Amino acid sequence: MTTPGFVVELRITVPGRQPGVLARVEAGTPERAARVVRLQARAFAAVLPDDAPIRLWIEGGYREAVADLSDGRAVSVGFDSEEDKHLEWQMTPAAQAEPGGSDAAASHRR
Repeated sequence: MTTPGFVVELRITVPGRQPGVLARVEAGTPERAARVVRLQARAFAAVLPDDAPIRLWIEGGYREAVADLSDGRAVSVGFDSEEDKHLEWQMTPAAQAEPGGSDAAASHRR
């Protein structure tokens, strides 16, 4: 069994509750990691205005994330919903990811 190249986690934060991981998937390449995020984010972004930052990231901003992942840097992208929820995807090189997830993974916002 080979080690995945990247771990992608979808996290949600709701006021008054601990952040939770909704999904955790493995991706073999930076491009696939970004594609996972783009596919998952589309469902949430569909109800947002056309100029919402997450929609702009889905359409082209993800390319910078692919470059960062290719250079071994972790990346986070997220947005706040109208219901005061914060959704965030963390893409981390597998060598940096902790088994089962980690809130301490090195990342930066896009």
